[in-house]
Amino acid sequence: MHRATVSSWRSATYGNKLATAADFLTATLWKGQLKSPDDFDRLKLKATMLVAAIDDVATVELTASLDVAEIASGIFLLGNDLGP
Repeated sequence: MHRATVSSWRSATYGNKLATAADFLTATLWKGQLKSPDDFDRLKLKATMLVAAIDDVATVELTASLDVAEIASGIFLLGNDLGP
């Protein structure tokens, strides 16, 4: 799902969305921050929040052809609650 469009995101399973969101976070905001089991629990919570945010954007019909990674990047830039 790393190169998926919103159209593909809409039909993906929740587990696939969550794994993709966690991958996005560990490659960016959380890079080098996973040092304890508690960190992984917090990452899962933040990935859940990112999935919800992308899902919100995905409800807008005009977004179907946008890349999910670009939407995630925009959410990172506009939000401040996804970091460690």
